Amino acid sequence: MESVPLRIEMVGEDSKRKHRRSTMSVCEMADMAREQIAQLTGYKPDSVTSLSREEDGWRVTVDVVELNRVPASADLLGAYLALLDDDGNVVNYRRIRRYCRGEAIEVQ
Repeated sequence: MESVPLRIEMVGEDSKRKHRRSTMSVCEMADMAREQIAQLTGYKPDSVTSLSREEDGWRVTVDVVELNRVPASADLLGAYLALLDDDGNVVNYRRIRRYCRGEAIEVQ
């Protein structure tokens, strides 16, 4: 009987991550983003204003209070866009906007 060579393919860690989906809920992902943005920026999170599942992870916008003012409606806020992996870890973030709490904006 002729022996057939055994072929083993190693699947890289990056390849595994691409096909794995998160088991975290949307609320858990929002909480993870809020906590990590607070740690990274040192600012108090105010709200999560957007969250979406993308091919490369989760995109979350977290608004933080960058400067408290009196009255509170004059606070200075920053909107931070964060990309989270399927485990809820921030892999990159950036401030996309800075505004006063009372400022009205047009949503696109």
